[in-house]
Amino acid sequence: MPQDRATEELRVTLTELAFRNETSAVVLEQAVLELPSGLSAGVQQVVELLRADAAKLRTLAERTQAGGIAVLQ
Repeated sequence: MPQDRATEELRVTLTELAFRNETSAVVLEQAVLELPSGLSAGVQQVVELLRADAAKLRTLAERTQAGGIAVLQ
């Protein structure tokens, strides 16, 4: 299904945001290894939130590509 430009931009933006969240999660996971256990638990929770948000963003990007989400003009 051909998409208009705005819908394609939305899909790309969602994909980029998912990638940024995943990248941030990886960096924070590396930092967790350097932190004392009391601090690392809180950072690990943030990592889990980032990964969950990334998964949601990827799902939205896939739905956009499949035509389930479109930008209304």
